[in-house]
Amino acid sequence: MTEEAQQAENTEEKIRQVAKRLFTERGYNGTKIRDVAEEAGVNIALLNYYFRSKERLYESIVIENFQEYIGALSKVLNEPGLSLEERIRRYTAQMIDTLKANPDLAFFIMNEGRNNSGFCQRFMANHDAVVAESKMAEQLQSEAKVGAIRPIDMFMFDALLHAQLVMPFVQLPIWRQMERTRDVNFNEFLEQLKQTVPDMIMAYLRSKP
Repeated sequence: MTEEAQQAENTEEKIRQVAKRLFTERGYNGTKIRDVAEEAGVNIALLNYYFRSKERLYESIVIENFQEYIGALSKVLNEPGLSLEERIRRYTAQMIDTLKANPDLAFFIMNEGRNNSGFCQRFMANHDAVVAESKMAEQLQSEAKVGAIRPIDMFMFDALLHAQLVMPFVQLPIWRQMERTRDVNFNEFLEQLKQTVPDMIMAYLRSKP
């Protein structure tokens, strides 16, 4: 790669990183293309050269965020040879690790759902399809039929799991402000969640309705 090509790639990536942070913090409607250009240290003409428009830039960020999230979870949802409990534990751990690697993703999803930008709806529909057609969905249904667990809809199961695992990341800014009053390390807390949440879910599934 030539020096000029490397510089162009670096500039494009810098724009993407700035845009990702601003879109995550402010959402689509609250982010101006001029703000992205200024913080990335480029002019608007150059930004448009790489991404054509604010919408195209935003869509590339959305695609990256959601594909990373859905792709990582889909692999665990359909991994062969796992019992239901093993799958739930791995799914929980994978969700935590994915959000830990990108802690602003929870805010990004919430903001775009609230702003109704259209992109979020499209990619969450993809998420729902992946979840509904997964091996885990089949296991929940088959084990409920033989009485091994209580009946539960896959979307209800997924909603319960997300409620337990996404909230700590939403509360992270508050957590950071309280570090001096809470003798708990956030990363250690996440590791505990990997054990505690599946324990709670399995106890619920194995209890009688």
